[in-house]
Amino acid sequence: MNGKPNLKQYNCCLDYGGFDDEERDADIYGLHLIYQYSCAQEDNFYDPAAFIQSYAIPERMIKEAYKMFEAEGEFFYIGRSKIHN
Repeated sequence: MNGKPNLKQYNCCLDYGGFDDEERDADIYGLHLIYQYSCAQEDNFYDPAAFIQSYAIPERMIKEAYKMFEAEGEFFYIGRSKIHN
């Protein structure tokens, strides 16, 4: 899906906890795909944590979810002296 050859097709998940580049790129792609679906459904999430919980996205993606929401400029986050809107 990311246009890269799958060199690890049989052992890609043996050490997934290491979050290798191929899997990371695929996870980020999937995160954005789910976000687009969410927007099309007019779910209107303003908190990345609520978004990943609602769509059962693994918690290892929380930092990427915050980056994505911040890039979209559509969330409010109050904490650690930051407010995004």
